[in-house]
Amino acid sequence: MVSYSKRHGTISGLGLSRRFQCGAGSGVISVDPFGNVYPCHALHQQEFLCGNVLTGDLKKIYDSKPMRICRETTVDSKKECSSCDLKYVCGGGCLATTYKLYGSLKARNELLCPFYRKIAIDSLWDSTR
Repeated sequence: MVSYSKRHGTISGLGLSRRFQCGAGSGVISVDPFGNVYPCHALHQQEFLCGNVLTGDLKKIYDSKPMRICRETTVDSKKECSSCDLKYVCGGGCLATTYKLYGSLKARNELLCPFYRKIAIDSLWDSTR
């Protein structure tokens, strides 16, 4: 049986749960050689510095603004992704790539969207076999 939960942004029964494409700030963090913490290995910019594991408090680092912003950026919070029929299959793409291309985590990745769309459609078809 396939079911959909708008509240949680998940599709169960197909092995899909993609409100988030990546785990930046939640399932993934990055620590540089000096102990500086970032939400992702590809977001080592000053604006994403969350703290330092050698001198800071881990709870404060986890609750830092950059971590929260990454965790709160979902396909529902991306204006152009929020109305897409495939948003919960796709997940919205890599936050770091989107940021580097468009200067915003909440932008739609126009470069990779057609690729993500094809993968999402293929995933749906594959799940019916």
